[in-house]
Amino acid sequence: MHRICSLLVVYVTLLFIYIYTLDGKPRPALVGPRWGTDTPPQPLADGESIDKERPIRVHPNLDPSEPWLNVTDRAKAAIVIVASSRDYTNVQKTVVALEAGFNGRFMYPYIFINDEPYEDRFRQNMYRLVGFRANYGVIEPGLLDPRVTEDVLVKNEMWSATESNQSIWKAHMDQYSAGHIFNQPLVSLMDYIWLIKPGAELTCDITYDPFMYMQKRNLKYGWNIALKRNMVQIGSMVNHSHQFIDVYPEYQVNPNQTTQQSLSSFCEFSDTMQIYDANFFRDVRYWRYFEWLDHRLDWSLGLGQAVISQGIKLFLKPEQVYFFSDIGVHGTGSLHCPQPKELNKKCVCNKKDSIELKQESCAYNWHH
Repeated sequence: MHRICSLLVVYVTLLFIYIYTLDGKPRPALVGPRWGTDTPPQPLADGESIDKERPIRVHPNLDPSEPWLNVTDRAKAAIVIVASSRDYTNVQKTVVALEAGFNGRFMYPYIFINDEPYEDRFRQNMYRLVGFRANYGVIEPGLLDPRVTEDVLVKNEMWSATESNQSIWKAHMDQYSAGHIFNQPLVSLMDYIWLIKPGAELTCDITYDPFMYMQKRNLKYGWNIALKRNMVQIGSMVNHSHQFIDVYPEYQVNPNQTTQQSLSSFCEFSDTMQIYDANFFRDVRYWRYFEWLDHRLDWSLGLGQAVISQGIKLFLKPEQVYFFSDIGVHGTGSLHCPQPKELNKKCVCNKKDSIELKQESCAYNWHH
């Protein structure tokens, strides 16, 4: 009996060492099931694909000698998720997919942002998924415009208290994510941020570092979904953008372009997944533009992405905006799935369902 107890103690000790202290950090195996299966996850070896039957396929445009394929070089970057504590289920879904398809290898930190401190349960669950890489930020109360609350309540007098509160929170976050987020204390420490919507899931195995890719090529904004928007909905934003350029013509990088793409529709980047050079969006050019609009727009109309898209068109050269066609992502109501066969082989999505093949997409406008 004594021998059995001794062996049991040794086994438990070795198991503990293997899981937690083999490399001085929690093992990637703690991230949870991959791709919705019930199979316990295992840490990926360098160069190993999540799907054992599919070899890793490097981005076809990359030279293997380039530094963004280096396993040690990292950008000053973080993955940012704006979410409330009650949205934990969607946040967990997003984080598990990111860890499985990309960040389990690259180990970038996460920044979770809310308008109030996160509940202990939320923090505990995030620690279980990503350990000490989870960081938490609270929006400064003075940045939550009371006019937004009033506008939402006026438009939705018949809604329940729960529906109204959700709409108010969404409108506040829409305004915040269009500008103030880049100066949030934790975000201000980063050169690049990958902003992803709660519930969005990575559907492809990303085998290179998008942050280093952007840094090396001096890219300022990365995207993979663009959608048409009715001009009636964003007419005020377009008009105020015209006025801003009239006052500050020196800020416009593309003077030959108008601030309006057509009389009937506007093409805006989706908030499902975006990678920013945060320094550009903190720069005086974009910041003055955001401040100009911040006090003039009705944010209850959901204008955040339109503001970002318009700013990108006005202040960036086309070669500074990059279409991450190989990063598949499934968000609420939209899926981007890589079309080229060589890229789709490392994905778990049906390319026939990709948003680019549907009428509401305007990706072609930006990509060509």
